[in-house]
Amino acid sequence: MAEELASQSGSPDITEPLPVEQISDLPPDDDPTLDGLERSPQPRALYRRMLRSVGRHKGRFFLVIAVVLAGTGVGTWLLTRSSSPDYVLTSAGTGTVQQTVSATSTVEAANQATLNFATSGTVSAVDVAVGQQVAAGQTLATLDPSSLQAAMAQDQAQVSSAQSKLTSDESGQSLSSPQQAVTTAEQQVTLEKQQIVADQTAIGNAQTNLTATQAANAVSLAQAQNSLSDAQSKLSTDEATLAACQAASSSCSALAADEAALSAAESALASAVSAYNTCEASPPPSGCSSELTSEGNDQTTVTNDEAKLSSDQAGVVAGDETTVTNDQQAVQVDQLSLESTEIKNAQAVTSDQQAIANAQQTLANAQVTLQDDESAVTTDQTAVGQDQGTLGAQVQADEASLASAELTLSNAEKGVKEATLTTPIAGTVVAVNVAVGNNASAGNSTLGVPSSSSSSSGSSSNTGSSSGAFEIVSSSSFIATASVSSADVSQIAVGDQVQLVPSGSATTVYGTVSSLGIVASVSSGVATFPVTVAVTGTPSGLYSGMTAQATVIVLQRSNVLTVPSSAVHTVGTASFVYELKGGKEVRHSVTVGAVGTTLTQITSGLEAGTKVVLANLSQSISNGSNSNSGRGGFPGFGGGGVFNGSGPRGIGPGNGFVNTGG
Repeated sequence: MAEELASQSGSPDITEPLPVEQISDLPPDDDPTLDGLERSPQPRALYRRMLRSVGRHKGRFFLVIAVVLAGTGVGTWLLTRSSSPDYVLTSAGTGTVQQTVSATSTVEAANQATLNFATSGTVSAVDVAVGQQVAAGQTLATLDPSSLQAAMAQDQAQVSSAQSKLTSDESGQSLSSPQQAVTTAEQQVTLEKQQIVADQTAIGNAQTNLTATQAANAVSLAQAQNSLSDAQSKLSTDEATLAACQAASSSCSALAADEAALSAAESALASAVSAYNTCEASPPPSGCSSELTSEGNDQTTVTNDEAKLSSDQAGVVAGDETTVTNDQQAVQVDQLSLESTEIKNAQAVTSDQQAIANAQQTLANAQVTLQDDESAVTTDQTAVGQDQGTLGAQVQADEASLASAELTLSNAEKGVKEATLTTPIAGTVVAVNVAVGNNASAGNSTLGVPSSSSSSSGSSSNTGSSSGAFEIVSSSSFIATASVSSADVSQIAVGDQVQLVPSGSATTVYGTVSSLGIVASVSSGVATFPVTVAVTGTPSGLYSGMTAQATVIVLQRSNVLTVPSSAVHTVGTASFVYELKGGKEVRHSVTVGAVGTTLTQITSGLEAGTKVVLANLSQSISNGSNSNSGRGGFPGFGGGGVFNGSGPRGIGPGNGFVNTGG
């Protein structure tokens, strides 16, 4: 049988034996990938014995035939074939189709930290070593804090000084003197206004007093004038009576002479009295002694004349003479009273007029003073406003100085705290690049997904170099990063399930797509896009930097009508299967849904249970020149596209070769 197959292949140079390890990798009898093929009850044992027999002969072609037959259940065909063309049939049935995208990925820790001191200083202690496990918040190293503490103390003093100055300026002490000046000036203005009112009142009172005095003076002067007039009238009458007496009697002549002498003496006395009074009103430096002497002499003369008249009157009619004498005395008294009244009246008027003048002058002075005081108030208020503006600017400057000092102090306090470097994550120390005594420079720290991940989804506290004083890698979670083609990236979505098989491991690790890059990397004209997979849980055996084969499930259809992918042929946009009718293949158009590596979904054109041709074993093996025909070939391959990967997308059951289709 092997010779027959060899003659059909047309390949005469296949001479190498079948490797034992490939034979041992053949699928077991209960391999589920062989389900759905028509075969005899014991096909698997038969083609296993056949392949082992072929493996004992030389010839690479036999190896290919054996592996292909074993992978597709051709044992059924070997037991049921006839002399007519030999076909492998399968039935359309319900199944699950998974459409996938595969890529090689790199496993990395999802959380890494590259840590540097945030301040400069001398390293005084290093508390961890490479390979040591650390907890989040654990101290890694410490800087000498002495210089930082000294700077902090100086900054604290600066803050206290700035606060004190601000408090002093805010209290407005510099405004107390100008404000007191304003208060004093305002009080003075109030007093001056009160004084003006008092002066105006005094002027009114003085004018009232002058009017009253003038009225009283007029009355008293009229009374004195009336008294004098009455006395003079009476004297005239009495003198007439006395003259009549003198004319009637010789004794009256002497009396008349005495009276005349007395009258002259009295007149002289009145003149002397008037002169003396005038002198007393404005006494000269030499005094008024001469006037007083003259008055005394005149008084003596009057006394003598009165004595003589009295003597002479003894013989005259006593009544008449006495009357005349009394009248004369009354006239003198009234004259003196009139003069005195005139003098007193003049003095009262002058006093009242002087009071008015004084009050008017006081009022004028008060008005001038009020203007000065009001001007002083305005000036002082302006000074206060200017001082307030100056003080406001000073307070703002003080506040700015205090804020600056507080910021400097905050930075100093932060520097003291930052002298102790701690790890924000738990993990393993993978690098220690400082030692006690080293001068550490301030640097940035990074935290999150490593920078080598082209679609990093972690967070970064700062952007810094990849090398730090300490590097910590967490083993609690992992990611896998891969690159896919532009054709495949359009099929992938965040949240898609992913199967990861680490290199050297048969264990499958699961995850989900966490991010897709939108910027392609171009190499040799080929564009690829980054994909990040978040590994589910914390599986064992994963290490940062290892590679893993990633299979992204981009589409899954459950409980749908399916056929093996190798039974579906596609030319252009048309898909079809072959049904066996009358011993011949008949093309049957179908509509394809999801296309998996093993099964393909049929959405229309086929019913469950319909048998389709999986392969025509009588047809010669394709040499690759007509791989798009989609016909012939061996079970498990896409329509003859065995070696060049063209033809319908699919994978043969159990054969170990993947054909992604054209």
